[in-house]
Amino acid sequence: YHALGGRVTGPCLPCPEGMHCPFGSEYDNIALWESAGRPAGALSADNVFPTAADGYMTRIDDPMRVFKCYSSSHCPGGVPGTCKTLRD
Repeated sequence: YHALGGRVTGPCLPCPEGMHCPFGSEYDNIALWESAGRPAGALSADNVFPTAADGYMTRIDDPMRVFKCYSSSHCPGGVPGTCKTLRD
């Protein structure tokens, strides 16, 4: 994925363990996702960003910090803050 400042200033970094990084993922696109009201997925194929893999979660306030869940049924993966009720 491309870190803050992504394509212009930085190299492509390895996807962190517990995350899914589609081709072209950029950290900066998380801000676009938040400004769009946090829809269930990325905004478009041009605006992808790293998301949690199945069995992991990330928090909205720190979307690149990954947490492994005790049970994968509680953490379906996906955009920051995606987990069952009262599991974050």
